[in-house]
Amino acid sequence: MRRARALLVLLIALAAHAQRVAIVGVNVVPMDSERVLLSQTVIVDGDHVQTIGPVDEVTVPDDAQIVYGRGRWLVPGLVDMHVHIRAVDLPRYVENGITTVRDLAGLDSVLAIVRAQPFGPRIYVASKLLAGPNAQNPPFSVSATRAEDAQTMIDAQLARGCDSIKVYDDLARDVYDALIAAARARGVKVAGHVTRFVDIRHAIEMQDSIEHLSGYPLGDDALNRELAIASRDAGVWNCPTMAVYTQYVTINMPPADRQRLLDQRRALLIALHDAHARILAGTDSGYLVPAGVALHDELDELFAAGLTRYEVLAAATRNPGEYFGDATLGVITSGARADLVLVNTNPLENLSTLRTPAGVMLHGQWIAYDVRRRSARH
Repeated sequence: MRRARALLVLLIALAAHAQRVAIVGVNVVPMDSERVLLSQTVIVDGDHVQTIGPVDEVTVPDDAQIVYGRGRWLVPGLVDMHVHIRAVDLPRYVENGITTVRDLAGLDSVLAIVRAQPFGPRIYVASKLLAGPNAQNPPFSVSATRAEDAQTMIDAQLARGCDSIKVYDDLARDVYDALIAAARARGVKVAGHVTRFVDIRHAIEMQDSIEHLSGYPLGDDALNRELAIASRDAGVWNCPTMAVYTQYVTINMPPADRQRLLDQRRALLIALHDAHARILAGTDSGYLVPAGVALHDELDELFAAGLTRYEVLAAATRNPGEYFGDATLGVITSGARADLVLVNTNPLENLSTLRTPAGVMLHGQWIAYDVRRRSARH
């Protein structure tokens, strides 16, 4: 293990000296549409894609570090849209092909990681949990009980270095509305739970993303369809975090109750998909489920709910780019961010290939994980 870590450090150090990287002889899944580009060369300059084209049409720069694709597949770096970052987990995200995460608790420790800029995924950080009175998890939460305090609270969270707002449990309707209005006044997004004092139809119109399918009534197929259509029409994103319910939330429930809840959540997810509502892949990883690998479990859950492999991959690549309003995130096109993952087979035919990346490109550096795994075995 120590040898493998030393090799990883060496690989990163060597890559840092390369001005450009050329990935030669690779099949590209660009995710700008449902298509593949066979036998390509991708030139990366710094942290952006410079050129993509057929192998026999692209000249490799003399100063480029060459990575031989050998017929493998290149996909955009994955995005986990619901995490709770810990410094110890940073390598686990990258080695699982996750190059961007959205932290949804805004702890001081998370902001310290962002300021320190260690090697790891790009981190978006939401505020602490803005909750009603008697907020649970005091290190994570701030109580919001008066609408007139909303702008001050939003300003304080953004001043800490957060880039969006998370609403949480037990917010009164007037406080909830005031917090979202204050966030809108500052031009930032609002994600989070749907409080029990706010009707789901109102939340669908107000929030940018709803976490865990919270607030949606379960067990009524007709109502599922109605609310799924409303979600689509409003443009709200849902980050269902299915795997954390399978692996943690329901684990100690009576078996029949557990299965009923999981089935009802999947039925709602199917309704959202069938209505073409917007879906993001996220895990709640960090404290409840393992960082990195949990996203692959989540992708399997989305596939089991009826999303196509392309739609599953979009939920962890191009959809987050659309959510953040960043056309360079989650796609492989000229000018896009060079957050890239090299895998052995076509993920549009086999999602499990994403679990063992051969290499990852991040922050202008190439990391050869296939070399690292071979070293660890010896």
